[in-house]
Amino acid sequence: MSPALLDVADLTVRFRTPSGRLTAVDRLSFQVAAGETLAIVGESGCGKSVTAMALLRLLKAPPAEISGTHVRFDGTDLLPLSERAMRDLRGNRIAMIFQDPLSALNPVQTVGTQIIESLKRHTALRGAALRSRAVELLDLVRIPEPQRRVDDFPHRFSGGMRQRVMIAIAIAARPALLIADEPTTALDVTVQAQILKLLVSLQREFGMSLVLISHDLGVVAETADRVLVMYAGRKVEERPVADLFARPLHPYTRALMRARPTPGVTRAFLDEIPGIVPSLADLPAGCAFAPRCGFAIDACRLRPPPLEPLAGAGAVACIRTHHAPVEEPA
Repeated sequence: MSPALLDVADLTVRFRTPSGRLTAVDRLSFQVAAGETLAIVGESGCGKSVTAMALLRLLKAPPAEISGTHVRFDGTDLLPLSERAMRDLRGNRIAMIFQDPLSALNPVQTVGTQIIESLKRHTALRGAALRSRAVELLDLVRIPEPQRRVDDFPHRFSGGMRQRVMIAIAIAARPALLIADEPTTALDVTVQAQILKLLVSLQREFGMSLVLISHDLGVVAETADRVLVMYAGRKVEERPVADLFARPLHPYTRALMRARPTPGVTRAFLDEIPGIVPSLADLPAGCAFAPRCGFAIDACRLRPPPLEPLAGAGAVACIRTHHAPVEEPA
């Protein structure tokens, strides 16, 4: 893999609450190379979106507390940077597409005004060139009649079109890294496919790195180079996408795979993962997945398993995988 554009080491995010400090992301480490797509997957509440917000320092402090060994972007550690320096990076070298475009877009400003705001902040364009570039960006994300739609307000667009507007804003300054947080949530299947195809096309055209946050394994299989699986704020498995889908190793990853629809296979019910994700205020002493895991042994409940490298590529945090491999029940 080429040198890392993004190098995250021991990222930890805690929140102050009336009941004490809750750890939402626990010593998370990963890298993203230039031009690479890393997918971060897991159930709701596992820490995916908090990770993305922490990388861009968008969490209000307090109650949030962000720490770690480093979060290096293109050689610069983001953790000690001033807020002014972070504003220079956000929307410029690093951009983000948020889950809900209707909430992320300003309802009382035209989409053109919102694109121009990013262009003014991060490019040398001025005057008529700003509007011209805004129209070009709407055309680039395949919005019909961009010359006319640039003056429309967000409520005049469908969900899929609003997401395209968000993408146009995100790529306005040609970022090196794009973070897409559930970019296809609440969109129908056809529109999802269009948005994903657009993201992949723009990534290749601009040479961007992409961090794709999703709970949709079908989306991940089509888009990612590597997959990082999170559970209860911790990384439990990280593998090249082909390896992970061919042979998932962590019991949680296996359970996620079984719970998804299989093309060409008709089932009355999808498999489900028993139990619920543990509360951050009451995490188990050992492996956080042990209470829901059919393969857990006594040792799994004593202490969190270390994340150990695999013989090939990647790593997995499971005692059974490394020392007493388990087989799926017949």
